[in-house]
Amino acid sequence: MHTKKKLTDVQDSKHVELILIFEEGTRHSTDALIGADSIFGFVRSHVLGTDHPALKPQFAGFWDCRFLVSIEKARELIGQYLKEGEERQYGWVGDGAFFLHDILDNGKLCKASLADS
Repeated sequence: MHTKKKLTDVQDSKHVELILIFEEGTRHSTDALIGADSIFGFVRSHVLGTDHPALKPQFAGFWDCRFLVSIEKARELIGQYLKEGEERQYGWVGDGAFFLHDILDNGKLCKASLADS
């Protein structure tokens, strides 16, 4: 995995591996490439082709946001619904909305996700 690097090109070699070329000039060979670089990322256009209609972003019908807060802030915000001391996620479903949370960093942080349509 290469973080904090921008992929600018992928070249097929004469062998089975791919050559990855990064913005700062480094190269890396690999047998597989998994692109988690967003809908605007290079991997998507490399796989689909630069003129593919699926490259144009489309609204999926919902939005979501994800965030980390201190456990103290989580207690303040969701109070009795905060499930501390258990290594699992809790979710709530409402009319067109979904909220999910779990506790991280030995009880110091709360990770939450909110989605709405």
